[in-house]
Amino acid sequence: MIVAALLGCRASAPPLEHEAYVWQRAWTPAVEQGVAAGAAVFRGLRVHALAAGRDALVLHDVALSSLAATGRPIVVVARVEVGAGVTGAELGGALASIVARWRAAGVDVVGVEIDHDSPSSRLSAYAGFLEELRGSLPASIPLSITALPTWLDAPSTAEGGGLEVLWAAVDGSVLQVHANDDPSEALFEPLQARRWIDRWAARVPHPFQVAVPAYGVRLLGGSSDGGAPGIEAEALRLDRGPGGVELWAEPRDVLALLEGLAHDRPVGLDGIVWFRLPTSADRRAWSLSAIASVIEGTLPLASIEVGIESGPGSHDLWLVNRGSARGLVPDEIWIEGRCTAADGAGGYEVVHRRDRWGLRRHIQRGLAPSERLSIGWIRCIERPGVRVGEG
Repeated sequence: MIVAALLGCRASAPPLEHEAYVWQRAWTPAVEQGVAAGAAVFRGLRVHALAAGRDALVLHDVALSSLAATGRPIVVVARVEVGAGVTGAELGGALASIVARWRAAGVDVVGVEIDHDSPSSRLSAYAGFLEELRGSLPASIPLSITALPTWLDAPSTAEGGGLEVLWAAVDGSVLQVHANDDPSEALFEPLQARRWIDRWAARVPHPFQVAVPAYGVRLLGGSSDGGAPGIEAEALRLDRGPGGVELWAEPRDVLALLEGLAHDRPVGLDGIVWFRLPTSADRRAWSLSAIASVIEGTLPLASIEVGIESGPGSHDLWLVNRGSARGLVPDEIWIEGRCTAADGAGGYEVVHRRDRWGLRRHIQRGLAPSERLSIGWIRCIERPGVRVGEG
């Protein structure tokens, strides 16, 4: 009977709560609309409020009325760059002012979070910074930090280094698992993420959350003058030529992690934070409906269709994603009909084999839900048909 009672308690544990990072610096109408829509999916929001760089503190002009209207608990987040020229006391004072101002505007501020990619060898110094910062915050404000998996291997030293030096200064942490040992291969790997989470749970004395990815990036080759490779993080640029690789956190991988955590939740884990809140202007983020599907335990799917619009003398070709998840555009599209000329666009080039015309992708890219992409035109004697696949 005792065993049955214990099992019953475990089975009735509340589900993990889900929040999202609002990481956009400019609060455009698209961001405000995303915040309003996100309130129906996320329990709370963690909002990038200021950045500390080498020379200055930069406060973002956050639309407080939009935050207040959500009625959701809000965590104020400060991004601190490595080598930032700010003391803990200075940053704490700035954050205390933000908390007071936001609360006066009706925002339900429930905590402060520091996002800092401290080197593992500098955790002792980071702990001192956090202790100084905390002394400048109201005692009633919980302080949390984002955490890197690499900290798990930080060596302990005679001076008190290692991961444990941080615990006296903070009330909670958010482990960032939206990374991979080999980012050229994948943006997110669920088995590796689970190993990090289990190791983190064994080391931390406080409740913690896990940050999971809902975005993609494009790794670009170096420039012709020998410059370093670049990254496209939000915008889509189709003028880069054939170089570059699309890397996305796939919904099936994040769903697999969340299902595993629901089945066997580590001690101390009490929430998931999604990076990042989607907006209509962010073409490299998942859709809100895709995130909601994964939270509910359902895999969102893409549905990419080829369309034709007939005009005077030619037919325009386009792709549209009618699904709820991002999907890759097809490699090849072939035209069925008697045609005489064609041109490609949107990352496609024309292929002409004797009396056959087609379009071949030369830039790897995906389509967000409801996104439409013009891919070229074709001139034919009558309205042509289209077929996706190899010619």
